[in-house]
Amino acid sequence: DLDGDGKPELLVGTDCWDEYWPNGLEWNDAGYKPYDAAGRWLGGPLRGYLYSFKNSGTLIRPSFDRGKPIFAGENPLEVYGQLAPAFGDLTGNGTSDIVCGEFWNILQIAKSLSPGSYHSTDLVRTHASGSLELEHCIHIPCISDWNGNGLPDILVGAEDGYVTFLENTGAPQGSVPGFENRGRIETTQPIVHASVLPSPAAFDFNSKGLPDLVVGNCSGELLFYPNLGSENAQSLGREIKLTAGGKDILISAGLHGSRQGPSEKMFGYTCPTIADWNGDGSPDILMSDVLGRHIYYQNDSNLYPPKFHAGKELWFDNKPLKTVWRVRPAVVDWTGSGKLHYLALDETGCLSDYERQSDTVLANKKHLRSQSGEVIQFTEDVGGGRGRVKLCVCDWSGNGLFDLIVGTHARASLPPGATGAPRHTTGQAGIFYFKNIGSNSEPVFATPRAFLYKDQVIAMGMHVASAEAVDWDDSGKLGLIVGIEDGSLVWLERDHLTLAEI
Repeated sequence: DLDGDGKPELLVGTDCWDEYWPNGLEWNDAGYKPYDAAGRWLGGPLRGYLYSFKNSGTLIRPSFDRGKPIFAGENPLEVYGQLAPAFGDLTGNGTSDIVCGEFWNILQIAKSLSPGSYHSTDLVRTHASGSLELEHCIHIPCISDWNGNGLPDILVGAEDGYVTFLENTGAPQGSVPGFENRGRIETTQPIVHASVLPSPAAFDFNSKGLPDLVVGNCSGELLFYPNLGSENAQSLGREIKLTAGGKDILISAGLHGSRQGPSEKMFGYTCPTIADWNGDGSPDILMSDVLGRHIYYQNDSNLYPPKFHAGKELWFDNKPLKTVWRVRPAVVDWTGSGKLHYLALDETGCLSDYERQSDTVLANKKHLRSQSGEVIQFTEDVGGGRGRVKLCVCDWSGNGLFDLIVGTHARASLPPGATGAPRHTTGQAGIFYFKNIGSNSEPVFATPRAFLYKDQVIAMGMHVASAEAVDWDDSGKLGLIVGIEDGSLVWLERDHLTLAEI
């Protein structure tokens, strides 16, 4: 009830993209160009406003008038997209101030002047008056006295699925208090949640016969989950942020890196795979990211949990390898000769095989092909619509040949065209099996077939189903651990997996 008439209004925060995209073209449109030669965004601002719909009815039978923007100072209250409001008396004057979440990693506050009237917005700050920057973005705040000391605190949820406690450290009457980030709210025996868009890779890092997990995510981290279970009952320990060169691995696009523009400055989309890349007997990490880079992290001294040397970019054709974005690569020794190959999508979205020449240099690129002779591609889209798939190479059929398992997003089309799945079938992210019908020295892949789980085609939302083949339950058979867009990891045991008919 902002205006004090005894009847609560309906308050709606909005997310307006009308001016954002350059020339009205979005990231997967032909001709889309996000930045100029100097790296400046060619689109407009992302706007978020707050509207009040006055209740002219009753509490039992509400009837809302046309919405009106809430002003902060002389202008409509505006933040950078995705305005999520929370109301509470933070200044002790008896009226509700507004804390606003937005698309970026900050919160803004509009201090109440009188019922329904607000000062211009300012950043939510620490007790030392520094801006309070959060770990991720797209925040939804809630004002509550969380620790029971009589001061209103802020709980804030984010796009990564975590909830953070911001403690009110106090302020003189009438002033906006400072807040300190006390960390994430935790619970007992939680299900595994690895931010969102998790991309898992499995490896037994301590040689105890139990596969551990390394998981990339949209936040740009690499999280390590130690396997604390037994052969018959796997159990994962609390996640540990992996480090490289003594620093947490944290990739972010910044203001100029994402094809989707500066709104995605906090996103990293790390997609790891694990292999002994330098032949020293220790598992290393190779990954791609939001920038389409390919990075090698050398294992540092076989520690557990593992630590890694500072990342180094992979090079091809005398320059850093830069491809379509958000692809999980794969590493394979096709013939058992000790010669490793690096599989990824190239800059045009074609499935490509690169030979390892040294720790950081790739050579002898060739495209991988289907039984029709066509180069394997995954969508008819262009620009940012390319990429996004997750590759896994394994001998799924047990015949000694390396097959390909691919996790896709909802707009992928296998094969590209009017009937390709999952775009023209389930319309959701799926997992597909490419059987090797050639040889390991000259692989050729059959028409992809969708995986079914318990006789249902796997359909896992919009962004991606990120699959890793692993014998998780010590059955002697490969199953799939899959990262789902909401941050969950699921285990699909082999006995319940089948393939769709072509």
